[in-house]
Amino acid sequence: MPEFKANKLYFFVQVVNKIDLPGAEPEQVLREIEEVIGLDCSKAILCSAKEGIGITEILNAIVERIPPPPETADKPFRALIFDSYYDPYRGVIVYFRVIDGKVKKGDRILFMASGKDYFADEIGVLSPNQIQVDELYAGEVGYISASIRSVADARVGDTITNFSRKAESSLPGYEEATPMVFCGLFPVDADQFPDLRDALEKLQLNDAALKFEPETSSAMGFGFRCGFLGLLHMEIVQERLEREYNLNLITTAPSVVYKVHTVNGDTTMCSNPSLLPQPGLRKSVEEPYVKIELLTPKDYIGALMELAQDRRGEFKEMKYIAENRASLLYELPLAEMVGDFFDQLKSRTKGYASMEYSVIGLDCSKAILCSAKEGIGITEILNAIVERIPPPPETAEKPFRALIFDSYYDPYRGVIVYFRVIDGKVKKGDRILFMASGKDYFADEIGVLSPNQIQVDELYAGEVGYISASIRSVADARVGDTITNFSRKAESSLPGYEEATPMVFCGLFPVDADQFPDLRDALEKLQLNDAALKFEPETSSAMGFGFRCGFLGLLHMEIVQERLEREYNLNLITTAPSVVYKVHTVNGDTTMCSNPSLLPQPGLRKSVEEPYVKIELLTPKDYIGALMELAQDRRGEFKEMKYIAENRASLLYELPLAEMVGDFFDQLKSRTKGYASMEYSVIGYRESDLIKLDILINAELVEPLSTIVHRDKAYSVGRALTQKLKELIPRQMFKVPIQACIGSKVIASEALSAIRKDVLAKCYGGDISRKKKLLKKQAAGKKRMKAIGRVDVPQEAFMAVLKLEKEVL
Repeated sequence: MPEFKANKLYFFVQVVNKIDLPGAEPEQVLREIEEVIGLDCSKAILCSAKEGIGITEILNAIVERIPPPPETADKPFRALIFDSYYDPYRGVIVYFRVIDGKVKKGDRILFMASGKDYFADEIGVLSPNQIQVDELYAGEVGYISASIRSVADARVGDTITNFSRKAESSLPGYEEATPMVFCGLFPVDADQFPDLRDALEKLQLNDAALKFEPETSSAMGFGFRCGFLGLLHMEIVQERLEREYNLNLITTAPSVVYKVHTVNGDTTMCSNPSLLPQPGLRKSVEEPYVKIELLTPKDYIGALMELAQDRRGEFKEMKYIAENRASLLYELPLAEMVGDFFDQLKSRTKGYASMEYSVIGLDCSKAILCSAKEGIGITEILNAIVERIPPPPETAEKPFRALIFDSYYDPYRGVIVYFRVIDGKVKKGDRILFMASGKDYFADEIGVLSPNQIQVDELYAGEVGYISASIRSVADARVGDTITNFSRKAESSLPGYEEATPMVFCGLFPVDADQFPDLRDALEKLQLNDAALKFEPETSSAMGFGFRCGFLGLLHMEIVQERLEREYNLNLITTAPSVVYKVHTVNGDTTMCSNPSLLPQPGLRKSVEEPYVKIELLTPKDYIGALMELAQDRRGEFKEMKYIAENRASLLYELPLAEMVGDFFDQLKSRTKGYASMEYSVIGYRESDLIKLDILINAELVEPLSTIVHRDKAYSVGRALTQKLKELIPRQMFKVPIQACIGSKVIASEALSAIRKDVLAKCYGGDISRKKKLLKKQAAGKKRMKAIGRVDVPQEAFMAVLKLEKEVL
């Protein structure tokens, strides 16, 4: 147990039980313990509790091997809690070991961590049932019943002392468990929320590492944000909640705790992805690392080294701890262990390996334990804020400048802006200016959060507050913008914030045209807290009204689309993603183009540049060939290859961003069975031989299906699109050509054959000239119908072709 290890209570007797069972091989068990754990089993006792075998030997060993407690009867009473349970009639029953002094029935006792005191109504020993006694002395193990109703008052690992004669310090060595993995737990049935809270409180009674706090989700309702020691701990708690308390739960994806450094010098801890500051507001993000020791038979050393390196592990040391057993020391990100790491560890070593790890990189030596509900630790927190956080510089005389870090939309008051004053001061009624948007408003209301909004007349440098100024447009007050005084403007915006530049674009169209206003409102609300999201109206002859949206990348695009569908109940069609091209025209102008319909004609453009990325592929050496083939297929330029470990290589390529927008990552994982990973960064624009590929159906241009491709890939893309359209478009009464064109040149073509009507069915004989006349008349009618006929492309065809474009581009 952690609390006994911390206090160096390492005395124990090694016992192998149930040797009376048929087929029992206790000697084999001892050999495996020595091999796997490295524990000396020479003094192990073989026994059978059922048959009474070895009991005398065990009792003698306890007397001989475990030293008596030191003589500390005169010291103040101190006891270590090692277990507890909840009795519905007597409250929390605490199991403890007396370390110093003694305790009597009726004593007033104090729990040192929680600061709560109770009267010991009943004390006793376990033999194995609870037997009441009047006193317990140092070295004895017992229980206490004191009508403790709150599970938070008596935690495992806490120290009990006498209220009137307090110990000077808690028992040394015990450290509060620090949760490093977080997830949300939400009941499927909202009525079970109180039951979930009660169940978590009862589990927390015997699980000091379990932490939780209420959380609200617009999609899942009320639940709890829970902290665990690791993924196994999380799974055990979830299983107990479902099995023991009959709760049906939804679990969100687990996450770890990150340390975020913002551009204004602040440092915050973040375990919830939705609370991570925008890219323009954060300077850097630190993730927790773990120091992990892998104990394995030497036959599996290679498999474990490959596993650790796949998870971004940094090799530190290897040593042999036995003839056939080695210890591998690595440091790797905790996030890489959140998942199937332990399962992979056991699978690759057939269950013979084990591991120990400790979290590093997050200094918790000055962490403050508190309970906002009970008021515990609040004074310490306030004192720490004063002592550790430097005061703002004296800038009251400078022009007012404040940085917007958050905002939300109030239907009655408009956009409410949260900001921090950096220079000067602001008063209620001041005319303020948003420097990025150039809009000005009067500050109708300013105030602070405590935690509700409290109005004040002035805010000074260093203070954090809110402002209400009847701002109706979400574009006027963006996260990261600088606020200043209209009449006494600051010379420059606050440094460090950079406007996010979208690199991936796609069209979002509502399936139901009536949802267009709802889509616009939803995008505006998302944009309020997502400065990187850009959008503008777009019209398509096939899909109606929608928006052309810009994102930082594919992941950003998927998150926004998912939020629109889940939080705003919108059913959307997403066009194939594209990148931003730089077009140089013959008259010397340079424009940015993300929509194929806006690309100038070949005679008007001089050259086209596309964004390139530098990409590093990390892969086991067995998959180097597959990844080189993938990169070359995507127009990649090979730069460097180096081995970063015996069985692992790094490939460095430069390739167009457009080649990554699609199924590149899926292909990467598929070709390497999931073992490869990648990192990339945009390095600028390069000139490429890019052309606009048009799709014509019955000689009519279908603009939504146009795309910008490299000339070398034009034929394969055109062939794939025409073949797919041939499968999806219904047959007509006339022949329908489907063509892929570059300008006026057709590079791929398919044709839908006409539906034939048998006009000769009514002819049962007679002159052949009658039949020829009917066939000639039918041919003339089909020719006229083809000239004036219109082919409607069904919605399903558009959606299928757009999906195909994402795969082939």
